[in-house]
Amino acid sequence: MKPTHPHPITELCDEGARLYASALGAGRIARTEVETAPCLLEFALLHPDPDDAKWLRPVPPSSVLAQRLRPIEREIRDRRRVTIELSDAFEPFMAISAQPSVTTHAITVLEGLQTINATLDTATAQCTEEILTIQPGGVRNLDVLTQSLERVEGPVSRGVRLRTLYQHTVRHGPGVFALVSVFNQFWQLATPLTEEAPYTPPNDGITGIQRSIAKLLVEGYVDEAIARRLGMNVRTCRAHVAKLSATLGSNSRAQLGYLIAHSGILDKPPN
Repeated sequence: MKPTHPHPITELCDEGARLYASALGAGRIARTEVETAPCLLEFALLHPDPDDAKWLRPVPPSSVLAQRLRPIEREIRDRRRVTIELSDAFEPFMAISAQPSVTTHAITVLEGLQTINATLDTATAQCTEEILTIQPGGVRNLDVLTQSLERVEGPVSRGVRLRTLYQHTVRHGPGVFALVSVFNQFWQLATPLTEEAPYTPPNDGITGIQRSIAKLLVEGYVDEAIARRLGMNVRTCRAHVAKLSATLGSNSRAQLGYLIAHSGILDKPPN
């Protein structure tokens, strides 16, 4: 019988509790009545009537409870035994560790991937201000980069600063290299937050966003590609191109590219 409302036995559903109580009171219950509560059969609270397959008989709650508690009690005993064994094993060293340490170390060396990852998870979860890391050499695959991103998403969302030093060999990793390349490209095309509003021209008549468009025009990009790269619609992009043309006195697209290249506007730092 396929479960319709699965739940643990500690949270017996209302229908299951009602039918189980009814079966206990009557000594049996029709199989058709428990179709709405398949949990009663799954948890072995009912079993088939040996005299009539159409009926089910309830298992005494004391038997069910004893059966369910037995493995839990066994686990508790095992854990208590392990606790005692651990305490006995480390007891001889407790007195030694209580003595003043001869030397102190600022660096703790960890071995084993599981131990390292557990320590990193604990450290990042407890960090409140800044995380400083020095990455070992070697290329990172995409799975490792994804795991690293998941680990720092929490601290970064809390405002924790993150600074990382990579060794030179990581430059050859395709994942990191692609990320850095994309970042550098957007960084070069970005407009500083201190830049005036795009439609308010500075002294030379060229805004920061128009300077970014001019750079892409010189590199040969068409309006659609420029708009896509800068996150604007094509109509807005063409309006900026028109203002560039008017400011530089251009009469054609070819002339505009020439004037941009020789005007020196791409050499000027953002206002």
